[in-house]
Amino acid sequence: ILGIRPPGHPLFAKVGVIVADMPWMPNFDDIRAIPDTLGPYLQPLMSLPSIPIAADLLVGPLGIVGSRAAAAACARHIILSLHALSTPDLRVHIAASPERAPVWDWAYDLAVHDEIDLEHGFPVVVVDGTENFGRYGLTHADAVDHRVGVVILTDSIDELPNYCGSVLQVDRSGSALLTNHLGHVIAGTPVGVANDFARHLADDLNTLYRQRR
Repeated sequence: ILGIRPPGHPLFAKVGVIVADMPWMPNFDDIRAIPDTLGPYLQPLMSLPSIPIAADLLVGPLGIVGSRAAAAACARHIILSLHALSTPDLRVHIAASPERAPVWDWAYDLAVHDEIDLEHGFPVVVVDGTENFGRYGLTHADAVDHRVGVVILTDSIDELPNYCGSVLQVDRSGSALLTNHLGHVIAGTPVGVANDFARHLADDLNTLYRQRR
């Protein structure tokens, strides 16, 4: 499954950000034909546990709100997932201040360090703080017109642009709320990875892709 999602793939630029228990209804031929006495036995089947819920970066930016440590853990998972599952058409940039650069040094070989190229493929920019939005030539117009995918890490929801497609709010208890572009609010557990894990996985991915080439 690695490196097989090109532009146009139904899962291109989509990435799971939380896991949540979601309601589900089996596809019965005739639900009216089921005896009422079976209700208590069917009820536990009406929910699927720990379903991955995705943010779609083609719909609009993903805002991650919370402590920088928690937000960075979620962003590490997103960077690794997008890089591992997508073809090279998807290119990740990381826009951070010099003081925050060490937070992202694990991804140095995964990220693109040149200006954003809108003519080829689909760039995704991870913005560590809205004050760094313009790095690598990113503009709000490019994000609004879906020419680029954006993941923005902020301390407050008020700092996010109003055109975000999804907003992930992470709290200190380890839970999260995901609001999508349809206005649905889903409570779940955020998916994040530690810095050392991200560094090892990035090294493994780079080794694998070098072998493929």
